[in-house]
Amino acid sequence: MVKRDSPSRRNSSPDGYKVWPETWTRIYYKAYPRFPRFFLIPDRDAPNTFSEVLHQRASADSFGTTQLSLKQISNILHFSAGISPLRKERRFYASGGARYPLEIYPLILKSSDIPHGLYHFNVKDGALELLLAGKFKNIAKNLCSDWRRWTEVSMFLIVTAVFTRNTVKYGETKGTKLVLIESGFLGHNICLVSTALDLSCRPIGGFRDEEWLIRFMDIDGISERPIYMFAVGS
Repeated sequence: MVKRDSPSRRNSSPDGYKVWPETWTRIYYKAYPRFPRFFLIPDRDAPNTFSEVLHQRASADSFGTTQLSLKQISNILHFSAGISPLRKERRFYASGGARYPLEIYPLILKSSDIPHGLYHFNVKDGALELLLAGKFKNIAKNLCSDWRRWTEVSMFLIVTAVFTRNTVKYGETKGTKLVLIESGFLGHNICLVSTALDLSCRPIGGFRDEEWLIRFMDIDGISERPIYMFAVGS
């Protein structure tokens, strides 16, 4: 006769809790409900084989003048950071404890379909929320130390971290470490999906003026702070 675990024992965690606190298991989403929205329209079939994408991926040194379509932007965001339809609330990249502390703010400079400006990617609803409309032609000077290389960029993807989503469960040291590891997973997705779409992409780890960027994005720089950025274009 096989002895089965009791429900309380089955629900116990490695940390000794019989049931994890709700703050450890709930997946949090950020949204700007009063701002204009543009819903994503991603494709469902990859244009290239995975091996082709791996061979072709490289950090871009130059960008063309082509406008990005909403379809291209949708594919980058959905397949890099969106929710997988096969895994409920889980996304296309790994996250320690499924805490998902990262947020993405696309700064769209060249698009044929939607207004130029700063957006927030609403992951749960699959939508872009327009936070600040504008051309921002010389924005690269404020964002990047070697800004002359990025004057033709079509879109910057600014990645922020809401550290408390992790530290509430794992503490300051381990929680922060997992945030940084996760940003690498997300970043590689962004690079590979951009490559699959025949777009140029380059990760940017250094910001020219991080405090200026915090003010521009209207975040507090404490509970949420920019940690990574990507330049995308043709």
